[in-house]
Amino acid sequence: MARNTACRTGKIGAFSYIDRQPADAFIAAPYMQAEIELPEGVSVFTILEAPSLYALAIGREAEVALKTYDTPQGRRRAYVFRTL
Repeated sequence: MARNTACRTGKIGAFSYIDRQPADAFIAAPYMQAEIELPEGVSVFTILEAPSLYALAIGREAEVALKTYDTPQGRRRAYVFRTL
């Protein structure tokens, strides 16, 4: 299998404000989820960090980041996207 590198930025294709935490989630609500469309034609469903819900728009650019979360099971790292 060939290894491919994806672009670090993409555009918001869809987003949703989550105000209730799923039972098995390690990220506390409220948070935002989004579909990020990468230039290579691949979409990523991910956590989205933005200054506010009102700052979001379909087509706005976002970049990947690595974030550390403190959970009851210890620290966990996850890739998220941040708006630009």
